Amino acid sequence: MSPSKPRTTNQDAMTRHALTVHHFQSDFDAKDFFERVSGNLVLQSKRAAKPYDPQMFIQNFEMAAKELGKLQREIEQQMREVGHVAQASEVQYRTRVDGIRRAFRNIETNFEALESKVNGIGSTAIRVGEQLESIERERTRAADVEDLVEFFIEFGHGRSSRLEELLSEGGPEGQCKAAVITRRLNSIIQDGGDFGTSDRARINIEQFCERLERDLLDAFDRAYRSQDTVTMASCARALIEFNGGASCVQMYVNQHEFFMKMAETQTAVADQTYQALAGINDLQTAPPPVLDGELSTFYRSISKMLRHEWTVISAVFPNALAVMQVLAQRVFAQSLQNYLENLLHLAEHDGQLAYLRILAACHIGTQNLVRDLQQFDVDVMAPFFCAHDADQSPVAGTIAATVAAMAGSNSGSSTAASTAMLLDTQSAASFSVTLVRCMDDLFVPYIENQRYLEVEARFLLGAFQTLVSRFLAYAAQRKAARPKNVFARTINQFTGGAAGPTDPAGSNGGSGGGGLSPHPTGVGSGSGEMIAHGSPTPTGGSGQAAASGGGGGAGSNGGSGGGYSMPTFASSLAQFTSLNSNPTASTNLGGPSPSGGGGGNGAAASPNASRKLGHSANLHVLTDAELDQEDTLPSVTSALQILKVHAEAVARCVELSLAADVPKHTVRLFVSLTDFLGTRYLDPALELALDELNDTPRGHEPDFRTFYTVRAGNQIIHLAQCHFRTAIAPLIAPAPSQYRDAVANKNDFTAALESRLNQLVIRQITAVSAYLAATLAKQRKSDYRPREEDFQALSLATEPCAAIIDFLGRFHQTIEYCFDGRNREQVLREVGIALHDLLLEHFRTYTVSVLGGLILSDDIAKYQEAVKKFRCPDLDDRFSALRNIGTLFLVRADVLQSLLDEDTDLGRMERTFLIPYLQMREDYRTARIAEIIDAMV
Repeated sequence: MSPSKPRTTNQDAMTRHALTVHHFQSDFDAKDFFERVSGNLVLQSKRAAKPYDPQMFIQNFEMAAKELGKLQREIEQQMREVGHVAQASEVQYRTRVDGIRRAFRNIETNFEALESKVNGIGSTAIRVGEQLESIERERTRAADVEDLVEFFIEFGHGRSSRLEELLSEGGPEGQCKAAVITRRLNSIIQDGGDFGTSDRARINIEQFCERLERDLLDAFDRAYRSQDTVTMASCARALIEFNGGASCVQMYVNQHEFFMKMAETQTAVADQTYQALAGINDLQTAPPPVLDGELSTFYRSISKMLRHEWTVISAVFPNALAVMQVLAQRVFAQSLQNYLENLLHLAEHDGQLAYLRILAACHIGTQNLVRDLQQFDVDVMAPFFCAHDADQSPVAGTIAATVAAMAGSNSGSSTAASTAMLLDTQSAASFSVTLVRCMDDLFVPYIENQRYLEVEARFLLGAFQTLVSRFLAYAAQRKAARPKNVFARTINQFTGGAAGPTDPAGSNGGSGGGGLSPHPTGVGSGSGEMIAHGSPTPTGGSGQAAASGGGGGAGSNGGSGGGYSMPTFASSLAQFTSLNSNPTASTNLGGPSPSGGGGGNGAAASPNASRKLGHSANLHVLTDAELDQEDTLPSVTSALQILKVHAEAVARCVELSLAADVPKHTVRLFVSLTDFLGTRYLDPALELALDELNDTPRGHEPDFRTFYTVRAGNQIIHLAQCHFRTAIAPLIAPAPSQYRDAVANKNDFTAALESRLNQLVIRQITAVSAYLAATLAKQRKSDYRPREEDFQALSLATEPCAAIIDFLGRFHQTIEYCFDGRNREQVLREVGIALHDLLLEHFRTYTVSVLGGLILSDDIAKYQEAVKKFRCPDLDDRFSALRNIGTLFLVRADVLQSLLDEDTDLGRMERTFLIPYLQMREDYRTARIAEIIDAMV
């Protein structure tokens, strides 16, 4: 046991080291703790050769447990001591806080008492001050009354030396004081009281008042001419104190160099301005830049003058705002109004277009002037009044009373009345409000009660008629000549009907899978892709009730002309020029050639010109240039010019209409456009085309002019919809009711024209089918039964076949040019189906020999080759089957059975369908083909 003593002692030391308080203050790790407590014992047990003895570990852990218990009791004791100390500190803190709170309450009570005493003393001081102020006013008033009595007595004795001395030697302040005294004396005598011998005083005072005003005005005039602003300011102040200053303001305005110069040169300036606007009344060209010449210089001179005068007025007149308002009102009511009247008078003699362009340009120029001066008001005038704290209300009242008296004494002076009105409201109305009111008054005679809109509507109708005058004249001549041709047309119909069989398109056209009738299954007006419209319309079918582009981005315009300007709508026309990339659109925005049909007042073409054009139109595809020069067809170029003129009118409407009236006025102008394009332009063109088709004798080659009319009508509809989307819809979108009406009008316009165009194309296809039938009817019986000696001299194509092939080639080129998309495919398909049905019936009526079978087969091949250019797979299948039928006339009789039994297109045909063709073989009886037919059946 003795050797373990030192080890035990060593272990106790290690355990006590691990059981200190500092060891537990940091992060505690149980594993580390046990290693510290038993680490030395573990090493000793490893060194010793004896077996494991747990007694040392037990003793060591017991000792550690005792030490931990002792440490726990020490820590608990410390915690109790600390808790007692904290509790005592908290009690002390609460006691101290309660004491401070009571002290603050006492201070607050004392302050409230002090405030009550101060308020009481202040009220007393205010009452004392008011009483002193009232006493001072009474004293001042008594002194003034005393002075007035003395001055009145002096005037009664014919003396005014004191007042004249004050006026001449008192300086600016003396002038103002003398003016005030004189005004009061004048008020006394104006009251009409009984002052005994006051007649002499009244006469002297009136004379002195007249002399005082005259002397001050003379001094003001001399200072004005010598640009002495100091003297002008003192005279103006004295006159304002005397009579409100209306007289000096009128003198300042009346003698201004700007008005005197304008009175002398206003007519010459207007003439010079208008002479610089070359082409202002030219309908074929864009409007000249009105605001870039003399007109712009005139407006800049006004702005420069008013800006310069502000420096003088602000230095001279105490009521500078009122004077600026009078000056601006005079500029608008006299200079601008006279200038505008002269310009519009010159333009009105030139034409309505010049009048409207000048009116819109002057409105834009005036609006720019007002905005420029409003910005000057914000940047210069308003800070000036704020810096000087200019409260002009008392002065304004005095001025208004005096000027009103002047206006009453001279009721014929409109200038005085206007000045009184402006001076009376100068404290409430800003300079910007005055400018807006002056501009409204300037244009009221021209735009009030829709006067401008009536002129614009009349101009548009005349302009549209001028742009298409040659075509309208031609249409009128044709319409006037039609009653004379009724009998001839009837005879032509009967004689044409005898030239060939009835039109097969009506009876067999259905086999083509749907005709061109306006039914939902065809391509009529309700199908979304109409025969009268080369590409899908921007709004879909005519039945749609919404228009694309309705939301617009643009936002709605503000006041007159706000947000929209003429360049905005001129740029919207650039979208029309993008149609130049479309080979089926002619979008030349320039003026027509001298012989063009788009403009001018030249004589219309004679009715016989249509026949000449019809012949040339059938020989080759007309170019855009040829169509533009043609007076007998509707012109896309003319329609573009109409839309351009209308877009310019819409821009003027936005500029000259109130913001609330813009949608309503825009819809009215759009209705006038659709009414003209539909009722007065395209409807006569379509009616004329139908009449010319009806005049064509039945079975004769139809005139291809109809297709050019359809092409033009189709493109004009598309352009009108683009115009609605770009120029009209953004303006009327903020007004749902107006937008709904405009969309309904546009859809009615589109649907009506598309229906008419559809009917025209159907009628033209009928005429084409009748011509094909009449041409096939010219087939000779011997064409397919040639003699052997004549066979070598014959070409392999018969004359009707050659004529039809030539016709189909020209027809296909015209359709390719005039139609696109589904419409082109549908027209070619209908004609191809009609030809196929005619040929099926045609080959059942002619006996074919062996050599004739070669000719017939070659005819079919040429028909097939011509129809293949239509690029219609359905037609290719039909004519392939027709060519197979042609082989029935080529093979020997003994081969027929095997040929029809093969698994080919011919072998799969119905036998009953092939029998009529087999019966037309020349060897039908000799080769006993009837027996072969009986065997097949």
